[in-house]
Amino acid sequence: MNKVVIIDADSIFSQNLNKRINSIPHYECIQLYSTFNNFMSSSQIVDFIFLEHCKEDSIELKRVSFILNIMPSVKILIFSSIDDTSMITKYFELGVIGFIDKKNFIENSLEEILNTVEKWNAYMSPVVVRKVIESFKKIKIPNISEREQDVVQGILDGLTYLQIANKYCITIDTVRSHIKNIYKKLNINSKAQLFKLYNRQYI
Repeated sequence: MNKVVIIDADSIFSQNLNKRINSIPHYECIQLYSTFNNFMSSSQIVDFIFLEHCKEDSIELKRVSFILNIMPSVKILIFSSIDDTSMITKYFELGVIGFIDKKNFIENSLEEILNTVEKWNAYMSPVVVRKVIESFKKIKIPNISEREQDVVQGILDGLTYLQIANKYCITIDTVRSHIKNIYKKLNINSKAQLFKLYNRQYI
């Protein structure tokens, strides 16, 4: 029997997931935890952990690393709706085996997810796969952040500062700040130079 725990602050989501896990042969959800600390204080050894990704990225990575250090064989699947593909990559680099898009998760798909994990020891929701594929299409620029890359891509796509701000839920001032940093890092002074640098026709 595969022992499973769920670490998620959303009690309704956890309870529904718990019921679904217990309906699948050879899987038993033995405990629900609202926080990572509650789980760690229990000292339980399990086979699977369904872990909610919170907003404190660096803290979450440390937690996952800590779990895998004391339980190297545990299979961790992350539930989240984050768009940061670099964060997804970091989770997999640590040893996480699955990434499930929480926003579009359908409980009936859980058995299929677990079957995929058993067969391939890995799983990604189609939405997450799409995000990762789209990240490969972005222009890669050394030494700048992922958000700055987004801004560069927006400029090259002909978006206005306002459109870039709306697309990434940031302010125009933040867009301008990113552009200033990008120009400095690339040693350029204008949009025209940015287009020339990437062999694009200036719009």
